[in-house]
Amino acid sequence: MKHIFSTYLLSVVLVSVAHSQETLTTSTLEQRLEHLVEKLEAKRVEYNIPGMALAVVLDDKVILEHSFGFSNLDEELAVTPDTLFAIGSVTKSFTSAAVAVLVDDGKMRWDAPITEYLPWFELPIDRGDEVEEDTAVLVSDLLSHQTGFTRMHFLAINNSISREDTLRAAVLAEPWEEFRSEFLYNNVQYLASGYAAGVVDGTDWNTVVEERLFKPIGMKQTYTSRLRAPNEEMITLGYQWDEEAEEFDTYPLRTIDNIGPAGSIISTAGDMARWIQFHLGNGVIDGERVLSKEQHDELWATHIEMAPGAGYGFGWMLHDDEGVVEHGGNVRGGCAELGMFPEEQLGFVLLMNVSASILQQESISIVRDSMLGDISGESKNDLDLNPYIGKYDANFGPFQDATFEVKDKDGALAVNVPGQMLYELKPPDEAGKWYFALTNEVAISFDMNENEQVIGMKMYQAGMTFELPRAGVEIEPDIPLIELQKYLGAYYNEEKDIKPTVVIQHNRLALDVPGQMVFELYPPNEDGFWVCRVIDKLQLRFIEDEQQHVTGLEMIEGEESRLFNRVSEISRETPQTAEHILAAFDLQQRGETLDSLGAFRFDGTAYLKQSGLHGTHSILVDTSGRFLGESDFENSLWFHTSVVGDEGTMHTSFIEPEELDANQLKIIQIGSPLAWAGNWPSQCSAIRLLDEEEFEGKAVWTLLLDYGDDPAKTIAIDQKTGDVLVVKSKNAIPEIGGFLPYKLVYRDFEEIDGVRVPTRITEQNEMTGASESTYGTIESGIEATDDAFKLEPRERPVPWIAGADTE
Repeated sequence: MKHIFSTYLLSVVLVSVAHSQETLTTSTLEQRLEHLVEKLEAKRVEYNIPGMALAVVLDDKVILEHSFGFSNLDEELAVTPDTLFAIGSVTKSFTSAAVAVLVDDGKMRWDAPITEYLPWFELPIDRGDEVEEDTAVLVSDLLSHQTGFTRMHFLAINNSISREDTLRAAVLAEPWEEFRSEFLYNNVQYLASGYAAGVVDGTDWNTVVEERLFKPIGMKQTYTSRLRAPNEEMITLGYQWDEEAEEFDTYPLRTIDNIGPAGSIISTAGDMARWIQFHLGNGVIDGERVLSKEQHDELWATHIEMAPGAGYGFGWMLHDDEGVVEHGGNVRGGCAELGMFPEEQLGFVLLMNVSASILQQESISIVRDSMLGDISGESKNDLDLNPYIGKYDANFGPFQDATFEVKDKDGALAVNVPGQMLYELKPPDEAGKWYFALTNEVAISFDMNENEQVIGMKMYQAGMTFELPRAGVEIEPDIPLIELQKYLGAYYNEEKDIKPTVVIQHNRLALDVPGQMVFELYPPNEDGFWVCRVIDKLQLRFIEDEQQHVTGLEMIEGEESRLFNRVSEISRETPQTAEHILAAFDLQQRGETLDSLGAFRFDGTAYLKQSGLHGTHSILVDTSGRFLGESDFENSLWFHTSVVGDEGTMHTSFIEPEELDANQLKIIQIGSPLAWAGNWPSQCSAIRLLDEEEFEGKAVWTLLLDYGDDPAKTIAIDQKTGDVLVVKSKNAIPEIGGFLPYKLVYRDFEEIDGVRVPTRITEQNEMTGASESTYGTIESGIEATDDAFKLEPRERPVPWIAGADTE
């Protein structure tokens, strides 16, 4: 039962597809295109995008090319049809097509082990219990992101080493999940596919793409690298909006030839329209077949599920229920979205000169609504919005004790998702669902009582229904609470080492799954099954002995089931409070002691597990906000960071020095070995006790920390020592246009001059994997001036350039 407890939740970026509608003919094509341009221009201004380029294809004709804004703000250079933009990961569709061309030639096979083409590229996959020992990583596994390896981020960004050196380093990485168990986006493995295509062809990836795709398709202003463009001034500058300063920061494109097959192509909107015509023609353009229909079908076949209703082909994201084929792309200083509706023979590309924008996904709905929807009477809804406006309590997925606020936004209803943004809603459909204007894959509805008062909200996404009671409204129990007491307690499955707890939430029986969420249940049906309110595929059946005492439960997901033994009951005693727990450790005194010790120096090693890189790591840090970190790894990769007060700078081996913003400063402070050694509760606006659990053999209390406008944190503290052992939260990451959940684990504490500090810290997230720092030497009481926290200038390695040496 590999997918039990696996939920696809609103957390980082909302998965977006357009809502299927019948083609309407009440508006002329000219009116539709004018409407589309107006909508996108309004969004460009709203989302602070300096420049954009758009192309639309319908029935094999380019019916629109339009330029918006500026490619260079300082010189006020407007975007033109010749302006080049980075397309980022839309490049992957070219790499998969290049492999497809070689499959047509009989030179490659989708089902061939990658070692058939690159004998030394043998990934150490996690075969688990269900995969045969002799199973090999196939070309198709790489192209559909299902090897079990996450992004290998630190290899991908290291632009000073060659493609072959990057791939040889990748075989030393550790897998994140079992082989073929789930979709894990991985740029390095697209590099492997493209590199193999070059080897098979006897050339390189750049040549294969240029000769076998760009030329026959007629893409005359498209280049496999920014360095291959004939004129640097043709390329738009990249930008990022600074919210605090309310101005744009220049974000020039990096040289990323080392990871080229995953994201280095630059192009114009007009040329990308040719790419759309080629695909809508199933491999044919201008009457000439460039790729067989058989191989083109493989590109658009679902090879792995990303989320319910959404799959991944080879270089394409597929939304079968909605008939959408699309892919976005993000690199430093540039982003893109290419979407196609094959049944309607409609496609578009939108290129932007910012690193990421919510408009990428939103553009799919905007294009479809403008080109195929009813725009003749488009307006804000005429309903009275007042009954719906208010606050709603969220406790699901990444949201713990969070508040969703429904507002009136210029005459339209909108919902503010904490930590994300204010999402405008479309008027309700006949079923009472208000779809997000951004995406028709997410909707909300409202629950009313007998007096037609709104008492709650439901959110629908990926086949799941999340319930949010209105703030201050108490849900009436379906079953008397005293009758639910017999089920409460912890249940354990040894095979999967899962220990959920049955609790009462919102006056309903619920299952609290560690690391997931609290799943509320419907009352038992006539067969005795308690169906999960979020997703009905998950059901519970309690097991009782002859005395009707609950001894366990059976959990059913689809056709699979798993048994859990009851291991404890929930105590009826008055629960402890967070204040009571923390008072036992006198954290105020710890903070005073820590402040008196001056600066600390930590020296040791670092290991980037999912990139397979080892290195040295040193930190100079104190409690006043000063920080100096220096990390040096193999293959000429290094990161140096300096923070003094509210100003910070990061120097890396792969990009020019950057000033750190407020969010980046917080990320650095959270990861410091001293972050939780002192009086950390003084920084919280509220603390709540969640549970009593066990972590690595230690009894811990789990607490929820509220930081006001910043994301909440869930921590686990050692019941004996008060040491913070685990921290879970999320960081805002502009490059991905959302938030990235992370987990910090602190181990092997030592007492240094009266302060307990960890000597081993592990940080993990799905983008970079796990990194572990181990400190062999710790020195306290260092008297250091601000100058001691400043970085020494260091020369960066020259980026590797495709064609500059032999691949």
